[in-house]
Amino acid sequence: MKWIINYIPLHLVVFLVVGICFQHYRPLPTNLIVKIGFATVVILTILTLLERFRLRTSLLFVFWCGITTSVVGITSYQLTRQLHWSDHFSNSPNFSVGVESVFTLRPVRLLRPTERHQRYEARILHLDSLATTGKVVLSIEKSTTTDSISLFNDYLVGGVVKEVVAPQNPNTFDYKRYLYHRQIYHQVVLDSLAVVKKLASDEPSLLKKADEVRSKIVENLQKAGFKPN
Repeated sequence: MKWIINYIPLHLVVFLVVGICFQHYRPLPTNLIVKIGFATVVILTILTLLERFRLRTSLLFVFWCGITTSVVGITSYQLTRQLHWSDHFSNSPNFSVGVESVFTLRPVRLLRPTERHQRYEARILHLDSLATTGKVVLSIEKSTTTDSISLFNDYLVGGVVKEVVAPQNPNTFDYKRYLYHRQIYHQVVLDSLAVVKKLASDEPSLLKKADEVRSKIVENLQKAGFKPN
């Protein structure tokens, strides 16, 4: 057991996990992370130079190595957030919140519907003619034509991208925070499918075939008298 306590790589892993968890639950802005990272590296460099003139490693140097590892965890977590990628649709020069745009999206997940809307998690593949990444919540007003939306098919959509609104009432489910952890920060609400055009695609997809089988099974179950729930 003593060798585990003194095992330095284990200590560094713990500091790394602490940094990742901290950024997950208490996210820091990117500019602050850059400043903290720069200051951490400078101090670590100074301590490393000082340690060269010592016969044994000081506790301060070991502790600061752990702090540096935590900063690495914070930085690595931040780099995985698509919102900060240069090709994320929100970073496109053609994008503005609340302004109507034309984009190509691909529904990849069926979400829990509301009283008025059927909702999908969708990837934005193109904004105007620019290739992009990123995900949105696509909400379409319920009608008999919403069945024409299929998962893993591409659609040309004209609409307004809005930010996800935080809950107004206290002690309620924070849907905005839930979507944040799924890297979804925006939504598109459509009152009609008139602005949606299905694009032809010959690209083979196992997920698309699986969804077609799922839809067929659901359709047969409904014909047999089974209720949606």
